[in-house]
Amino acid sequence: MVPYTFIENDHVTASPSKENSFPMMLGREGGKTRLGPAAENFDATDVLPALTKKAVELINARADEAKNGKPFFLYLPLNAPHTPIMPTKEWQGKSGLNPYADL
Repeated sequence: MVPYTFIENDHVTASPSKENSFPMMLGREGGKTRLGPAAENFDATDVLPALTKKAVELINARADEAKNGKPFFLYLPLNAPHTPIMPTKEWQGKSGLNPYADL
């Protein structure tokens, strides 16, 4: 996942200005992700919601054109099945099993 920043339209949205790493699984002792360059306010917990929000915005923006015969293709590779396992606060503990199940 390094660098820990978002890339949009071939450019980083915030320049990495520090080194950071994240727990491999939220709330569990043990491994961490690679230490690497990170944007100042980057939080791995925000990645899945941010990607989802951007996808929904694109779908909404192109919906009328799609209904009128101009389809589009959205490729959305999600980070969720991979480490770090970082469910958002609203989902933490919901499954009663583990952080992976809380995704």
